[in-house]
Amino acid sequence: MRPTMRHLFSAALAGLLVLAFHTPASAQAVIRLRNGRYVLAKIDMQTPPDEDGLVLQRLDNGGRLELQWSDLATEYADKLREEYHLVDGNEKEKATIEATRVVWTEGGRRHELVGIETGRDTEYLYIKRQKNTWKVRIQDLRGVPESVVAPMVDVLTPQEIYERKRAEIAPEKDADKHVELAVFLLGVDDYEHALEHLTKAKDLGGGAQPNRIEGLMAKTQNLIKHRAEAELLHEINVLKNRGQFESAKEKVEEFEQRFPKSPLAADFEAAKRRLDEAREAYLIKRVALGWYEAAKRESGRLALDRSLSLDAVRENVESRKLSEAIATRVANSRKITPQEARSFLALRLERHEARMQKSSYGIGSWVLGKKAIRKGAEKFFTKSDDKKAEDKQSVDEKRRREIQKRLREWKRRAAGGGRGKNQKQKQPTPEDWWKQASTNEKKQWILSYYAEKGGDLEFVSATLRNCPTCAGRGVLEFTPTTGGQTVKQVCPTCHGTQFHRVVRFH
Repeated sequence: MRPTMRHLFSAALAGLLVLAFHTPASAQAVIRLRNGRYVLAKIDMQTPPDEDGLVLQRLDNGGRLELQWSDLATEYADKLREEYHLVDGNEKEKATIEATRVVWTEGGRRHELVGIETGRDTEYLYIKRQKNTWKVRIQDLRGVPESVVAPMVDVLTPQEIYERKRAEIAPEKDADKHVELAVFLLGVDDYEHALEHLTKAKDLGGGAQPNRIEGLMAKTQNLIKHRAEAELLHEINVLKNRGQFESAKEKVEEFEQRFPKSPLAADFEAAKRRLDEAREAYLIKRVALGWYEAAKRESGRLALDRSLSLDAVRENVESRKLSEAIATRVANSRKITPQEARSFLALRLERHEARMQKSSYGIGSWVLGKKAIRKGAEKFFTKSDDKKAEDKQSVDEKRRREIQKRLREWKRRAAGGGRGKNQKQKQPTPEDWWKQASTNEKKQWILSYYAEKGGDLEFVSATLRNCPTCAGRGVLEFTPTTGGQTVKQVCPTCHGTQFHRVVRFH
């Protein structure tokens, strides 16, 4: 097949992308921006890259781009920052350790701790976290202690982190290993030890990267000079790792007020970005789970209101009043606004945080009507599923006899009270059913209706369950006690609709 211009352009772009990662950054290269666009450019070395960002000289139109690091795609920004000796705070994210997570109850309160297990005896489990050691009574534990991966800075003291990593890398007289150790130490905010090992690396001749050592030393000295800013950045990262996002946001505001023109502005922007991303990921998960629970609670609240008719309940769902109540409940529980709660809920599918849920209209399914009950469950009636449907609609003989016995009792009671022998019994309306339904039956019906009509959740599929009274036939057959032909009677439970509707959603 003859290649098209589009194919030729794609091939050329692929070649340039390879070039971008195998040539010095100062040479021409294709660089990808955060928005997905590619630009053919080179680094403007008259304004070398620094903590704030870099300047690109475009090769296609001669334009000049002044960019922050956050404007570049992550992999490109990381490569360039490394080449120009600009260590990103992401190193802290990579400094992790295997730890133990324990949950216990003491004095009626739930406690949780992540640390290093230092021992146990017949009565206590000993967990060390930084400078403190907790004695946890084994009988108070909730579940088995869990092995987790935790940030080093949360679990160990700075000195312990340093000693562990120094023993692991064992730099001795290897300049490159001293640099490796220094980069790690910068990531965990141990600036004095980092400068010490950079100095050793320089004294050992600089190894394979003498120019990088100079850049790292300048950065480290800058961090030491501006320790107050650095320590505040460290607090922001620690609070983020612990999931204390509101406290972390307060520290962000403090940094902005105290250090409006900080030379660590690039590190601060990176810390803010990571905080926002971590908070968003956390809240998407929590809001998704909380939304389902809030929907159940608000459905139960409506079900308890005996003054509400079935039509009023439907209007409440369709006009999104129930949705507003759910959003407010979730927002209050997470200390966010209802608008934020909705935005996080909307991201649950994209971030794969949606959990499949199931709810049934139960014996109230019939008020939907036969067509609505079967909507979305067409597979239940396909020819390929005939045998399956037949199995679902059959019950054993003992069950059939029990159904017929119950129907005879029901007809006998219905024939009393002065009604004529052939008098037709009045069929209940949907409102009649709603008035006599139990609170739990109403709650399940409202939740199912909200899942389909509320506008917040995504309907996945519907399944049908045979009416337990008529075994999915819609009618009951019985022989009068006086003998004669078999009589068919519309099922008093499903009212001829045959099935109970169950919906799946997320």
